[in-house]
Amino acid sequence: MKSRAGRRAQAGPDVVPLTYYTSLLRRQALVIVGAVLLGTALGLLRTMTTAPVYTSTVSVMAPAEPLHTGSRRLTGQDGSSRRPRNSTMDTEAQLVLSNEVLTRLSSFQGFRVDHDELRRRIKITAPANTRVLNIAVSASRPETAQQGAGIVAEAYLSLREQIVGGVQQRNREALQRRRAVLEKRLAALPGDEAAMPRLTARSRRQALVNQLSSVEKELHALESRAIQSGEVLRSPALPTAPDDVNGELGPATGAGVGLIVGVGIALVRNRRPRLIRTAVDIPPQVQVPVLAELGQHSAARSNTYRRLRNLAFDKRASTVLVAGLPPEAGVRVARGLASLCVEGGARTALVHVDATGEGKARRGHEGTADEHASFPVFRTPSGEGDRGFARALAKAREKAQLVVITGVAPHTAEALSMAAISDLTFIVVERERASDRELVKGMQAFEQATVPAQGLVLTGPQKA
Repeated sequence: MKSRAGRRAQAGPDVVPLTYYTSLLRRQALVIVGAVLLGTALGLLRTMTTAPVYTSTVSVMAPAEPLHTGSRRLTGQDGSSRRPRNSTMDTEAQLVLSNEVLTRLSSFQGFRVDHDELRRRIKITAPANTRVLNIAVSASRPETAQQGAGIVAEAYLSLREQIVGGVQQRNREALQRRRAVLEKRLAALPGDEAAMPRLTARSRRQALVNQLSSVEKELHALESRAIQSGEVLRSPALPTAPDDVNGELGPATGAGVGLIVGVGIALVRNRRPRLIRTAVDIPPQVQVPVLAELGQHSAARSNTYRRLRNLAFDKRASTVLVAGLPPEAGVRVARGLASLCVEGGARTALVHVDATGEGKARRGHEGTADEHASFPVFRTPSGEGDRGFARALAKAREKAQLVVITGVAPHTAEALSMAAISDLTFIVVERERASDRELVKGMQAFEQATVPAQGLVLTGPQKA
């Protein structure tokens, strides 16, 4: 039966299996769940500590009114004229936010803040092609918001009435001054029209009479015109619920932000070296199948050693390298493999590259059965380099037809030189001790040296 890592290797080097992401979520579940819970708690805290905001809206009708002197402005002696533009809705909105209105509003309880804060709490909209202003006022209580909307509408209409009345008064005074000037100019002309010496004088008199008549009409229209300050179309209603419902949005927003932060932390943590616990934890860069996973039961371990032995016999290998992460993990598997090879009828020897220095101390025991083993063990200190290893390998080959080499880590130069003369290479990874970075480094070194390993063996930690 193919392992999960074996199936992953057959899928291709560019394929990242789904189990990689599920493994990431499983490993970082506490971080992600903790971040979500923390974000939710902060959202609830914000909801509890932030006062709700209520908004009440009042609709006001603002009739068009000219807001500068003179309903007509004479531009020449020929009587040509143009009407001034009426006030725009932008102008009306500026009146709502004027200092007079804000000063009136700030005198009431709940709105005793600076004018800039009041402007932020007043929102003004105007439907298209209308002269209607929708004035929304926000406050911390429904009654306060309703009262504030009414105060703003009242203050705005009062200010608008004062401005429109002042404009009309100034228009009236301007027209009266214009009429007086025209009357003086008309009185200065000769009284008898027949006595005028030239046609231009008679034309000038006619022009003054026409202008005076126009001013009289405008003045009469202005006197008869009532002040249209505007009116309230829809009174402010009492808000029944707060605006931005913090009770729902606060925790949800906090949970969403916590999830994003948790996933970000998980990705950062995932980039750090991590210990390999199962075959799923093997990085996707390792394109070597997992041949077996050693357990604590002796029967299961024997089956694993038998599988490795059968693979060596099928390949008719004469030299097998068993590297380990850490090296002592490979030594344990190499001894078990050598024992099963002896049981299978093959003369087997073990070459142990010892990094602890015991190889030199036990040089007298080379070529003899070691620790009740049924095969000879040749130890060589790692400090002696290739010369010491070649000497031990030559002695081992004199006594055995199958030599098992062990005691090295896969990312070392010694492992690469040993793999080059070996028919099979196995990598033993001890769970809870070997990291993914070490494994990737070792496998990449084998691939670059064109001596790839044939399989991985996962083994548990050695019992004390």
